[in-house]
Amino acid sequence: MKKIKNFFVFINEDLKSDIIEKIQPERKVIKEFLIEKIIKTIKTEDVKDFIYFVDEYLRDSEKNKIEGLFEKSDIMAFWEQFINDIDEILSEVKFFKESPSDMGCYSSYDYIKKLTERAIKEVLMAIKTDLETI
Repeated sequence: MKKIKNFFVFINEDLKSDIIEKIQPERKVIKEFLIEKIIKTIKTEDVKDFIYFVDEYLRDSEKNKIEGLFEKSDIMAFWEQFINDIDEILSEVKFFKESPSDMGCYSSYDYIKKLTERAIKEVLMAIKTDLETI
């Protein structure tokens, strides 16, 4: 069983390296974090499966969860870790022009969850673009 686990870790590291090699350097740390989480979620060595998952997540993030990024504590930890990147990303797409109540957010957590999910989608769109242009 340990050999299988080690092989799976090797495959995941190989896919991660292949993808990271192709992404643009802007916001590399947050991109690498999300790439690693998605690879753990999809459990495959195929970049096509990675892109398919990203497409599905972008289509419906409620239905397609990223392992380690759907519990309340996970979202808060991600937001805290990448708050500066998230603020920059969301400023660029003018996310902050809309009021929280217009987005259906009536608590701080709802707002943080909404803005974090939007930032994740923006980063995934950038990763997808990076992979498609190579």
